[in-house]
Formats: sequence, structure tokens, C-alpha cells
Amino acid sequence: MPVVHGSSLFERGNTQALSTVAIGSLKDAQRLDAPVGPTSKRLMLHYTFPSFSVNEPPRRGKGGVSRREVGHGALAEKSLACMLPDADTWPFAVRISAETMESNGSSSMAAVCGGSLALMDAGVPIKDHVGAISVGLVMDEDKNTGEVSRYELLSDLMGLEDVLGDMDFKIAGTRGGITGIQLDCKPAGIPLAILIEALSVSSASRQLVIDAMEAAIPTFRSQEDISPTQPHFANRKIDRTNVGKLIGPSGKNIKGIEETTGCKVSIQEPQPGVPGDVTVGIYGPDKKSLDAALKLVDCFSVVLERGRTYTGKVAEVLSFGWVIQLEPSGDRGLLHCTEYSHGPERIETSDYLPMGEELQVKVLDVDGGGKIKLSRKALLPVPEGTLPRPRTPLGGGMRRGSSAGTGASPPGTATFGGFKRNEDGTLKRPLEREKPEK
Repeated sequence: MPVVHGSSLFERGNTQALSTVAIGSLKDAQRLDAPVGPTSKRLMLHYTFPSFSVNEPPRRGKGGVSRREVGHGALAEKSLACMLPDADTWPFAVRISAETMESNGSSSMAAVCGGSLALMDAGVPIKDHVGAISVGLVMDEDKNTGEVSRYELLSDLMGLEDVLGDMDFKIAGTRGGITGIQLDCKPAGIPLAILIEALSVSSASRQLVIDAMEAAIPTFRSQEDISPTQPHFANRKIDRTNVGKLIGPSGKNIKGIEETTGCKVSIQEPQPGVPGDVTVGIYGPDKKSLDAALKLVDCFSVVLERGRTYTGKVAEVLSFGWVIQLEPSGDRGLLHCTEYSHGPERIETSDYLPMGEELQVKVLDVDGGGKIKLSRKALLPVPEGTLPRPRTPLGGGMRRGSSAGTGASPPGTATFGGFKRNEDGTLKRPLEREKPEK
């Protein structure tokens, strides 16, 4: 089907099931309200058994799903849930709609097979197909002893055999093992040897079913095989230290990505104490939107390097410099007014760089707290005859008689309330104040 994320039409004998798949972000996972157990589930399978599938008129006055539909859907869901990759690897939620088009035996097993095919068609990275078959039983018992005198196992149970038979043994699994099982029996008990034989019969029949499924689609589709107009999804691994930058203050950055591209972004962090990167899942309505969202997410995972040149825009004008937002990472750093140019002239920040002005800057330092020091003059040639900016002596800037703003003190001297200096004008270590003359 061209509109849905994935679809399949599975037919076995006179039983036919139409399965469709819809993929969403982790925010679309179903929340569970239970005193124990998980709080949510990422795979939801809804099974329906309309009356026309068995050539009956609609059942009027009976709204909603029946207990049978709920039970069959739960069995099919559990049979496929174990094949879904964990959220750390594939952070998405999936809904499967399995609709019975025609039924003459074990439509729940057809829902399992159809659901597996639809997951592969949608590009969900499941490793193996899940096949399913139902095994029936007809047996005679001795009325006096209760022992089974004769029996016959029926693979691929049909409707009439289900009604008249003694057992409906539903078994789902891959080539390597069983993923779901359910036993309905009419007698008081069934010998263990018969059940073991039924498992063997089911395994052989299941292999044939999986052969046919693999002939239709041997593995899950890659994103390149999906139409550009269909919904696309992908994930990215980013370092833990960049998660806060991606989210932004009050979720500003991640909300901006969703509003700009129309995609949904979810973040799945490893368990506390477990090393590893954070997985970011991106779900987009089409390939163009997904590519735009991936580009923005990749920008926030860029790690700034000291000494490298970046392009940025003025995000804030301060009295002593500018806050520059760097591209493409979105990091913000400080460009102090003394790092604007080599000249000694006083710089009025609002006159030189207005808001939104684009410029090239060099990263001088990134400290442990994430503060970024930028420079513009480091990218400019030093004019001939340019003297370095005078440094204000430490300790005497606000006292009467100090030499603040007049350059370094002469060698071997100290200002009132200042610190002792060496002959070359540098401060003595450890710091020692000069006592004022009386």
C-alpha cells in the first residue's frame, strides 16, 4: 500500500490477513497504568475480526472489540514484541493493525505472519521473520481408564477441525526458537508426549511458512528503498556532554527542530552507570524533512576545537564585548572588546558589531565549565608599529594616587596600596603589598 509505512497481505489456505504498520517516536508509545511491570510499551498490535470474514452479517448493537479479538491480539503482539530492537538501538514506537479479511482457521497466526512481513516492509530492523502455525488434535480416550487409544495431529488447523477437534495449539516463532504459545484444549488433559510431538510438527510446518515469507521479503527494507514521499526515520549517536546543548533551555532547541522540519525527535539515554553514547531518534513525514532534521541534530553534536576558525553571528551586545553564536554547533562564546582588533583605541561595542552581524572568529579557549573565549584580532595581521595594550597594575586601580590606566609602574617602584614589583615591572611572587611612606 503506497500511503502507509509498511503493509502486507498474508494468505494461507482460506485465511487472509491484511496488516499495516505505523511508526512513531517514543512519545507515541502506549502508557501503561499498572501497579507492577513496565510503564509503557513500544509495540502495539490491534487485531480485528470483522463479521464479513466468516460470511456473516454485521453484529448490530455490539460496539467495540470482543474478548476474542483482545486475546488473539495479545498473543500476536507478544509473539512479535521480542523481535523489536531495544530503545537504545532503535528509539521508535510501532503500531500494527491486523485485519482479518477471510478466515477458515487460526487467523491469529495469520496476524503474526502478516505483522512480521509488514514490519520488514516498513524498514523496522528485525533480524528474522516470525512464522506461526496452529496444530490440532483428534483423539479417542478409554472411558474407563482415560488413556488415549488413538490420536491424530492436524497441522494448519481449519475452522471445522477447530470446532470438532480436541485441541488448538498455537505456536509462533523464528527458525531459532519459539516467541509465543497458546493452548486451547477440550479434554481434561493431554498427554505430554502428544504435546512434544505437536511441537515437532509445528516446527516443521513453521519452517515452510517462513520459507514463503522470506521469498516475499528476505530482510527489512533500508531507508533508500522507501519512497521519498513516505515517512522516514533514522537515529544518531551523540556524546552525553552534548545532550544539554541539543535540548536547549526549557527544550528550546529540540522544539525548534521539530517546528522547523515537522519531524519528531526523541532522546534515549543509557541506564545510569552504563557507559555509552545517547541515541537520538528522528521521525519525519518524508525524506526531505528527515534530512533537514538530521543536519540540525548533527550541528549540535559538533565539538569545538581550540585554535579553529568558525563563523558566528552576534547574539547579544554587552558593554564589554559581544556574545557570538557559532555555526553550525549553536554554541555561544564571548568576544571581549580587547579581542576585536590590535589597535589601542577604546571600542564602543554597539558601534562596531550590531545584533545579527556575521563574522569570523577563532576559538582561543574552552574551559571545563563550557565557557568559550573567542578572538577576532587573532585572524588579523598585526600592523607595523602597533604597541601592546597597556595593562592596569593590580591592586591600585580604585585608590587615590594610584596609576590606574597609565600603564605599568616604573621598574623597582610601587604605587600607594599596590604590590611590590620586580625590576622588569612584573609582580613579585608571592604577592606582597608595599607599605606607604610616612
